[in-house]
Formats: sequence, structure tokens, C-alpha cells
Amino acid sequence: MTVLGGDQRSLELAKLCAEDYDVTIYGFDGLETLKHINMARDLQEALKETTFIIGPLPFQDQDGNLNTPLCSDDIELETVMKQLTDKQWLFGGSIDEQWMNLAKKYRVNIIDYFKQEQLQVLNAIPTAEGAIQIAMETMNITLHDANVMVLGFGRVAKTVAQMLHGIGARVYIGARNAAQLAWTTVSRYEAIPLKEIDRYLKNMDLIINTIPARVLDKEKLSVIEPDTLIIDLASHPGGVDVAFAKKRGIHVNWALALPGKVAPVSAASYIKKTIDDIIFNLEV
Repeated sequence: MTVLGGDQRSLELAKLCAEDYDVTIYGFDGLETLKHINMARDLQEALKETTFIIGPLPFQDQDGNLNTPLCSDDIELETVMKQLTDKQWLFGGSIDEQWMNLAKKYRVNIIDYFKQEQLQVLNAIPTAEGAIQIAMETMNITLHDANVMVLGFGRVAKTVAQMLHGIGARVYIGARNAAQLAWTTVSRYEAIPLKEIDRYLKNMDLIINTIPARVLDKEKLSVIEPDTLIIDLASHPGGVDVAFAKKRGIHVNWALALPGKVAPVSAASYIKKTIDDIIFNLEV
């Protein structure tokens, strides 16, 4: 098994996998020798004679390369795929469609492990905890008794809303889906249709966005008080007009890949469990 690139949780994943597999790593700078782990000198060595190649979460950067924040060299995804055989399996998390299509072109066996429901649910825990950590370190008031709006009501939003409610925050949920709004009421949050959030925004101490679309545009940012903290948990392109928010003096923290930053060991254990289950069901 080869762990190819990624952040700190990928390194922790390699350590965990070394307990069950013969592990090689590549795509990390300045590492000292790691116990029971082989360090490849180049990409060819990393991919040679290995059945499973475990890529990072997220899988790619914005330039068509493997996501390698701990490596100074770029690893081109197409170069990786060209070197793989039909006996190998390439894993990655949250893989863009263009790379799935390219894998088909090169007849690469590719699996997006982040599509597994179990991982998405578990990954919501460190994401939510990380968002709360950012809020507590940034705000000059307690979250207890604070007015907090969570935009969206998916896995991450549900988890962070539950944690905030437990701390004692007044939680407002802005969502478009009627079923989601109904569930927020069951959970005793204040349910607000997304089209009506404008009249609530000015009273918020903290806004956490989980919707990967431009939800907080110029119009909505214009009614938000400058001392309101916005934490955007949405993937690219994000949900906030950051440039306009900056003009208004609103602090926006676009907090991507929080599990790898705040709880890499736990995040790695979730990924390993998911990959182990996938491999168990593969016909190799």
C-alpha cells in the first residue's frame, strides 16, 4: 500500500495502515525515518509493486495536481494515472468529476472513499469541533447565549448545530428545503427559510455556512454587523463574497480541511476504517 500525498492526517493514516499493511509513502517533505514505513525516492518507486494507492482528502488542488500541502514538488494527476496498471487501485477523497473521467480514459481502477456515508458522518465531528474552536479563539464573547446562524442542514450543519446547542447558544438554521426546516424544529432550533434570513442576520454574533454556493452575497453581507464572525465550511467556491466582506470589515474564516488540522489522528482512523471496508469487499 502507498500513501500518496496529503496533509497531517495522511501521515497519521500511513502510521495506522503500517499496522496491517506493508506501507510506502511519497509526497511529503523533510520527514525523518518512520517506523515500519518505506519512503519512496520518486513517484515511480512509490507506485511500483503496490496494489493500493491512497490519495488525500481532498484529492486534487486547483491546478490539476495531487493535493500535497506537505510537499514542495507538484505531483501531476495525469502522470500518476499513466503509470498505473489494471491490477492497481487508486483511492482518493472528494474526487472531481474530471479526474474520475480521466481515470476511465486510462482504465484506472479509482474509488472515491469520501462518497461512503460512514466517512462523511464521522468527518463531520472534527469539522464541527474545529469550527467551534475557531469561534472560541476569535470571538470576545462566549458561545453560551450567543446568537448563531448555521446555513444548511446537512451532516456538518447538523453536527455543529447540536454541539452549539449543547454549549448553550441560541441556534438558528437557515435552509431552503422544507423537510430540513421541519427537522430543525424537531431539534428545537429556530427554523428560517433561506430567502428570509436577511432580517435575522444583523442580530447574529456568529454565522457558520455549510452551503457550497454564494449564499452570503453583497446584499446579505450589507446587513451583517462588522463584529459578526463568519466561518465558511463550504468547499470551493465557498459561500461568501469574501472581498465584499473585507470591505465592510467583517471577519471571514474560510476553514477548509479542518479534520486534518484539528484532529488528524481521529480523522485518519475514520479514513482507514472506510478504506479497510472497501478493500474487504473488492475482488482483487
